[in-house]
Amino acid sequence: IIPFYQLQYKDINATEWHELDPKRATEVPVYSLKTCQDYEIRVRAKGTPEVYGEFSGVLYVSFDSKGLVPCEEEFQISWPLVMVFGTLGLMVMLSLVFFSKQQKLKILIFPPVPVPKIKGIDPDLLKKGKLDEVNSILASHASYMPQLYGDDSWV
Repeated sequence: IIPFYQLQYKDINATEWHELDPKRATEVPVYSLKTCQDYEIRVRAKGTPEVYGEFSGVLYVSFDSKGLVPCEEEFQISWPLVMVFGTLGLMVMLSLVFFSKQQKLKILIFPPVPVPKIKGIDPDLLKKGKLDEVNSILASHASYMPQLYGDDSWV
């Protein structure tokens, strides 16, 4: 008959014992222990119909990292450094998106302005800035009067 074993453990500086469920095994893995800390462990046994016996003497266990796994105290994350690299990474990603979609963003922010279309006038005349020829074409219509810029002090 294999008795039930109950294991309790605590940090050396703690006052409260942590208990694992009773098992019918002579070996019990304890997964919640942290490296670089010292623990006290004690065990007691119970036969099938009987009550638990007394706890064993306290066993002191120390888990050093021995260079394989860094201790929690030794391994500190530099949060300002993480924030700086995170911000730089985000800026690089956004700039790549902006440069790859530059034409679409330009059209979205600055929609195209329609070209003025006047019947009977060549658009190249407007582009070249030949206003005298445009005025002469428009002067043939009775409703058009050329503007006099001489009185305007802003021109």
